[in-house]
Amino acid sequence: MLNKELTLKWYKGLNEYGKFTENERKKTLPKLTVEESYKQYLSLFSIWEQMRKQQKNINLLNKLKIDFLVHRRRIFDKLAGKIK
Repeated sequence: MLNKELTLKWYKGLNEYGKFTENERKKTLPKLTVEESYKQYLSLFSIWEQMRKQQKNINLLNKLKIDFLVHRRRIFDKLAGKIK
């Protein structure tokens, strides 16, 4: 059974996190030149390609995904705890 109060805190934390990341994007992205933006894209694409080639085992990729989701949940939980 879900605890209504904790669920509301979690959603509020999620909302605050979304506002924070949106504000950061609004500050950072407009300042990027086309060249800087393209350089970031190529960097991310390169990392993905390297990972894809190195990670032949799908179970390892799944573990990395789970680790990321757990890490993200902990951030949301911390944010939810700060909101009153």
